Amino acid sequence: MHGIEVDFDPTLTVEVPREEPFPGWAQAELERLGAHDPGLLDDRAGVVRWLDAVRGGVAPTATYTLAVRSPQLSALAVLRFDVIEGALPDEVQRTILEPPATLPPRFDVVELAGLGEALRMQVLAERAGEPYSLVQWLAVREGGSVIVSLGPLPPQGIAAFRPYAEAVVGSARPIGLELDGRPWLEQRSRLVEVVPPVESWNP
Repeated sequence: MHGIEVDFDPTLTVEVPREEPFPGWAQAELERLGAHDPGLLDDRAGVVRWLDAVRGGVAPTATYTLAVRSPQLSALAVLRFDVIEGALPDEVQRTILEPPATLPPRFDVVELAGLGEALRMQVLAERAGEPYSLVQWLAVREGGSVIVSLGPLPPQGIAAFRPYAEAVVGSARPIGLELDGRPWLEQRSRLVEVVPPVESWNP
């Protein structure tokens, strides 16, 4: 059985359950976070609807879903982890790394404590005429693959969420992806090569 373990600050994070939660779950989580960020309580009904929508939209394939808080914005964003057995084929990786975008994606190779070498991609795109930004981390080794997504968010919102999200992603430790007795970090990275990173934009 594969999965993921992460470390997070409970004052900045909501664990989104895969199964139907107890009645009033979203309201209870809002009140818990609101004790640390009263700005969230300015729109109680809106935040509760958002949390319920996130819970209802958890994909069957999603391994783990969090809602993370930005103290600067008094707002929440989705941080989703997908853990897949086996290395994603190169063509599948390229599909992930070449999404429709307004500007070319920005790529950075990063070294994460629990995932080792990973590719971080930041995308600026449009949906129904509205611009949004998305950050994804991709780590691929012989025993399995991990995809993490932050957003989508308004372009100006990414900078407020990314530092904490990156700390959570950096703590992530895959479970059940050993291969022939070799732990995840001892396996060979199977990330595809990408075009040189875009350095000219920073939404």
